[in-house]
Amino acid sequence: MIADGTPNPDIMAELPEHIVRWLSVCDDQMLRGIARATDREIQDHVRGRKGLRGCMWSDPKSVDEYVRSLIDDENATEEEVALHRAWVPA
Repeated sequence: MIADGTPNPDIMAELPEHIVRWLSVCDDQMLRGIARATDREIQDHVRGRKGLRGCMWSDPKSVDEYVRSLIDDENATEEEVALHRAWVPA
C-alpha cells in the first residue's frame, strides 16, 4: 500500500475514513507491525477479533484515546503534538 513512504492515493481512497485516520496516527513501530502482518491478521485486528501486538485498535474511540495521550505526553515534540492535534475530533 505504501511505496517510498507515500501512500497510494487510489488504494487510500477505497479505505473507510476511520481506517485512514488509524493508519495516519500509527507510529513507526505500529506501522511495521501492520506491514509484517498477514491479510487475515489485519482483518481480524480491524474487525476487533484479535489485536496485532503493539498496535492500537482501529476503532474511532481507541484512536481518539491514543491521540489524546500523545497530546498530553510531556515528552512529545511540538511537531508531533501539532500533527496529532489536527486529528482530535471536534
